Formats: sequence, structure tokens, C-alpha cells
Amino acid sequence: MKALTKLGKFSLTGALLLLISGCASLPSMPKVADLLPTQDIHVEVPDRPATMALQRTGKDIVLLVPDYIDTRANKKSRRVGGISTTVVNMYGDEFFLDQEITTLLSAAVRKQLTNSGFKVVTQATSAYDFELIGAIGNFSLNIADRDKLNIAVETTVMDGKTGKVLWSGIISEISDRFAGVSGNTRSSIEEYLGNGVAEFSVKTSASIKENLAGSYPLTMKVGQSKTVSSVPGVTTLQAVVDLESKPELAVADSPIASTQVGVGHFSVTTFPARAKVYVNDVYYGMSPLKLAFDPSIYALRFELEGYKAVTEKVSVRRGETTELEIKFAK
Repeated sequence: MKALTKLGKFSLTGALLLLISGCASLPSMPKVADLLPTQDIHVEVPDRPATMALQRTGKDIVLLVPDYIDTRANKKSRRVGGISTTVVNMYGDEFFLDQEITTLLSAAVRKQLTNSGFKVVTQATSAYDFELIGAIGNFSLNIADRDKLNIAVETTVMDGKTGKVLWSGIISEISDRFAGVSGNTRSSIEEYLGNGVAEFSVKTSASIKENLAGSYPLTMKVGQSKTVSSVPGVTTLQAVVDLESKPELAVADSPIASTQVGVGHFSVTTFPARAKVYVNDVYYGMSPLKLAFDPSIYALRFELEGYKAVTEKVSVRRGETTELEIKFAK
């Protein structure tokens, strides 16, 4: 009887050992989070109808459009917004793009500008007529009982030769919607955001055309007409009108002579944007800003309400552009 009992114990122990060794050879179980759908969405920006090209003295306009910069407070570069209602095939309380927000907006604007007849370049490696700088102040889509979209970008247009700020303003695309009784899905959110970005791009293109035509009314033409309708959702911060009839405006706040032979440039971007820029204690405008000077060393000061002032020295070299990025601290 004792022998049988001992045999039973050995059999049970062996079975347990076999079970443990068998489990060890099995692949590890996936985590629950790995089985859930990703929170990254992919946005395709639809094409919008092309508009009549803006030309200057019969030639296409070359527009430099570097990548937009993100100036949102407490930003996560790919975060879109929050989710406070049920969405099919998504989980959690926030969602993200599968690319940088700056990449999405920059590409969409360049695409629309090209469709509108501009020749768009992304780097200052060749001659260009004007430069567009975009600072993203808001980019959000919050999913709730009513979905709310808010895109706002401070946009600045500068003369490519003089660095003169021709126009700056806030371009916004704000909308809301009720997703319907069936609610939201991943694809419906992607479509809604894509349409919003497309509308923002159309407003950006229309604003640039309108304000360039206003700055150079004698040589700028939109198709066969000089009339451009005002753009809804755009708030002008600064504008220069009719430089051709009043050429003194082109150098009113800039030391740049009519010829650019022998000068150098410096381009400054600040985070946040709209900082006051002083060169040798003389105020030249608000960032982002591009200026031309004779080759030398210049003392710069940047001031923005609520932040500590920043001072820098910059060497301007003949025929070159010195780029400067300033980040303010509280």
C-alpha cells in the first residue's frame, strides 16, 4: 500500500513537471493593448478645385514654403484631440495622427498653392519671389456629442528680396458637426479632419493671392481680373497695400536699399511667435522675420510679453542667410 502511495506521488509530480515544461515551450501571450486597434489615424487631404493663377508681369510666382512650426502650448506633436463618446474601432480617451501635424499641414498647403498656380519650393537654394511662414497655434478635433474642429495658424508673407513683411494674419478653420445616430467610426473621423485641412489650405492660398494682389496692384493679376474676394475665417494682423504706387512703404521699417547687391540676410523664428525684434536697439517688426543688412555683426534683442527678453549677436555674411531660432523662457 505504501509503495502504491509513493508511486502515485511520483506520477503526480511527473505530470506537473511535464505540464510546466510544456507551458514553457509555448509562445508568450500577447498583451491586451497589443490586441486593440491603434489610436493613430491616417488623413488623406482631398483635392480642391484649382483656382486661376496669380502672375506678376506675366510670369509665375515662386513661393518659398518651409515646414510649418508648432507653437501650441503643452504640445504633443502628433496629438489631435480627445474622445468622450463611443467610436467604432477605436478606444481610449485621445487619438493621434500617424505623422507630424506640421508635416500634414505643410504638405496640404503646398499642394493647394501648386494647384493655384504658384511655383512652390521648400528650401532657399534658388531664387524665389516671396516666402510664407506658418506657426500653428491650434490643431484639434475633439470627438463628443458634437465633434469640434479647430485649426488656427499665424501666417506671414514676406518679400523674398527685401524680407519685408507684406501681410500676416490668423487663418482659421473652425467647424462642428453631429455624427448622426450611427455615431463616429475611425474612417468618418479621418474624412472629417481631411476635409477640414483641405478647407484650411484653400483659405491659405486665397489669402496669399488676395494680399499679394493688394501689395502689387500694378503688376499682379489673377487671371484677367485684379479683383479678389475677401476670405472668410481670416483675421489680418498686418498688411502693406500698394507698394508700387507708394514705393516708400517697401523700406519704411527696413534698412534695405533698393538693390540687394552685397548684402546678407538673417531669418529669425521665435517660439512662441509674434515677438518684437530689435536690431542695434532699433525695432524692425515681429517674428517670424527676415531682414537684409550689410555684412557685419549685429546685436539682436527679442521681447515677448510674459517671457524673459533674449539677446543674441549675429554675424551677417555677404550673399548668405543666417537662420536663428529663439525659444523664450518664463
